[in-house]
Amino acid sequence: MFQLYDGIIQHKLMGLHQIRYNVNIIPYDLVWNISAIIMIVIGIVLLYRTQR
Repeated sequence: MFQLYDGIIQHKLMGLHQIRYNVNIIPYDLVWNISAIIMIVIGIVLLYRTQR
């Protein structure tokens, strides 16, 4: 969850820091945020499967 928060809130909304500087950062942002979403989904699936 922190990675997604970092990518959206800190990188984009607050502009505190970027993944890279002086390059087109859209590909980096996409990979960063999509990987965060994938990890969140995997975590939810693992939690659901272990509660059975």
